[in-house]
Amino acid sequence: MVIAHEQWQVNQHHVGDNIDNLQGFGFNNLNMTLAGWPRGISGSANTTSVNQQACKEIAHAFLAEKEKKLFKMFQANGALGLCRYNFKEDKSYIDYDVRRGSVLLVI
Repeated sequence: MVIAHEQWQVNQHHVGDNIDNLQGFGFNNLNMTLAGWPRGISGSANTTSVNQQACKEIAHAFLAEKEKKLFKMFQANGALGLCRYNFKEDKSYIDYDVRRGSVLLVI
């Protein structure tokens, strides 16, 4: 997440900029929140509200094919701007806060 945010800064974007298709990161198709954090690929709203599809798109923008297979479910709490990625093998998960760009790994 930080790498995408740094690219947003390198591109000289500022809080409040409506950025779709962030140039210089991945496939140049990542949409950013108004604060410069990844929020998915599809759609044109740059808010922190997310759905399951947006959470899946965020994960796929950052994970290699091999890593994508480690997760069994992508969950979203749209009102809070949270994505949860559950691991297949155990009860571990990763939470991504779209509002702040924070990532939390719970093992």
